[in-house]
Amino acid sequence: MKKNQAFIAHHCDNESTHIEQSLKGKNYSITKKNCSGVRALRYINREKPTVCVLKAEYEDLSGFDIIKQARLKKSKTKFILVFNTLQEIDVVIAKQFNVSGCLSCDDTIEEVKVCVEKTHNNEDYFSRELLEEIDKEQIENYSNFTDFQLKILAYVGFYHNLDKLANKLNVAMSTVNQEIELINSQLGLPSDQPLHQWAANNTTFIENLVLSEVS
Repeated sequence: MKKNQAFIAHHCDNESTHIEQSLKGKNYSITKKNCSGVRALRYINREKPTVCVLKAEYEDLSGFDIIKQARLKKSKTKFILVFNTLQEIDVVIAKQFNVSGCLSCDDTIEEVKVCVEKTHNNEDYFSRELLEEIDKEQIENYSNFTDFQLKILAYVGFYHNLDKLANKLNVAMSTVNQEIELINSQLGLPSDQPLHQWAANNTTFIENLVLSEVS
């Protein structure tokens, strides 16, 4: 029987050792590379590892970008992401992409073992340390948009001018302003951050949210 393959494209002083030990305990054959996000993606697409451990952020790509591109290639690899800090929206995107595990660089060996065990058994797992840092109510807010608000989120990153956005949606400007105020409140955006800026920085989340509503 072919041995399970694990690819570790991540390094934290403690975390890499913990993950490697835990995967070896499950009889995985391990390949480690200190590489860019693009090179990690190429390796995943070429070698098709059973499990892949990624950093949440590389200089050239985010971990979510890598997973998104791998999924487009029909990858069946199970992904574990390692975060320095976790935002509420990261939890939502991780669920959108069926990420198997989310860990912190500071997690103990016991926490890592649980994550690897869950991943091995096709279950998902979020580090308790990461979950303690986030607002669980805010996670719900990222999923409770109306159909019209989804349309605004889909277009506002392209139509910075709200007059053009209103014309695109064929509604009054006052309606757009009212809905944007509700969206800003729901997202918890500061008053000095325009929604179009937030949307432009979170295209992956918006694309998946819109697609999930359509499908």
